[in-house]
Amino acid sequence: MSNNKVAVVLCVHHKPWLVMSTLITLALQDFKEYDLYLLYQRGNGLCPEKKTYEKYFCLSAKYGSNAQLSPFDNRVEDILHNIKFRDLFEIDLENDQSLDSGAWYKFIRSGTWRKYEHSIFIQEGTLFTRDNVISSALGFLKTNNVHFLSAGHEKRKVSKKFLLHCNERENRFGELDAFHDQKIKEVFTFFCRDTDFKNTYDSWREDFSAATQNHVPFYFDSLKDMFIWLGKGIKPWKKLIYVNGSIRYLSEIVERYWSHKGALFHKDNELEWFGCSCQHIFSRDFLERLHSKLEQNNLYEVLEEPFAGTPLEVAWGFFPDWLGFDKWFFDGIHRIRKNFVTYKREDDPIGMCHYLNRYFRGKIHVTPDGDFIKIDWVGRKFAKVDEYLGERFFKGKCYA
Repeated sequence: MSNNKVAVVLCVHHKPWLVMSTLITLALQDFKEYDLYLLYQRGNGLCPEKKTYEKYFCLSAKYGSNAQLSPFDNRVEDILHNIKFRDLFEIDLENDQSLDSGAWYKFIRSGTWRKYEHSIFIQEGTLFTRDNVISSALGFLKTNNVHFLSAGHEKRKVSKKFLLHCNERENRFGELDAFHDQKIKEVFTFFCRDTDFKNTYDSWREDFSAATQNHVPFYFDSLKDMFIWLGKGIKPWKKLIYVNGSIRYLSEIVERYWSHKGALFHKDNELEWFGCSCQHIFSRDFLERLHSKLEQNNLYEVLEEPFAGTPLEVAWGFFPDWLGFDKWFFDGIHRIRKNFVTYKREDDPIGMCHYLNRYFRGKIHVTPDGDFIKIDWVGRKFAKVDEYLGERFFKGKCYA
């Protein structure tokens, strides 16, 4: 029986290169005293037996399926059955339209987290941006009595009008889009059964411009790039982030930030901010309070609603206010998705390798291999990664 006080909860179901990238950065961490839970999202997400999906089935037959759905890839399971992480647990879940947020809810409903002081919830495609992210985050949380820490890689805020009518912005707004918007509203109606949540929901501002901050370690890709920005008056020795696609000084964006073992943390209790793609670190106290609220108000039934994943992702940002905790963000997690400037997708094997090699330059080097990622060079300090990763991860071990 494990005595670990931390759970790392990884949601997986498709794209081998995504889960391989995440496991490589997990294996590189200097903190090893965790239990690793693999949540398998099995199936194609269509869920033909769900009675709550009946109207969705009628509309999808005419207009196509929810574009956010993707089928389980058996190659992912093959990779995971060959890894060597200690204290490993596997849980099978049904892939449905509550998406990754739904996987977290199902894990929370199980009560498994009660054994741990902290639970780290991440998706496949998540990179830890340094080799000490977990240790620095846990140290900061304990020292500063923090219970809710969100990845700031896509710290975003949207207005109530924006989200409740999000599909109306599309040029082709049809019946399925209207149904999607209706379901977004209904999920929040479920939560408003709780008086405290309704007060939070009512204070959500109706209309303002959406905004995104990208809190990850900032790198210039070359000296040439750095000199170009120097010529534009940017001081590269200061802490920099991207805000709405433009480089800004961090000190101008957040009121105050803290550095702990290289990671940067900041508190932002403005209601509308949330961590896009829902990568979080929760204390046991936070999860206890959340689970109690979800059970008292029968809120777990939101998982049965089609398109539930859309509002559930935003709702995570409301929970600290609802439950009486501060909301914190940090730069230790980057869930690769779109480029911060061009907004082009980067979550392919080439993109994942680019960021892995950027964040761990001089420590490890990886290359794409079809739908897989292979390690072709490892620094001596990290030679023991092969104690955690199976042979599928290596081209041929080469140490420097």
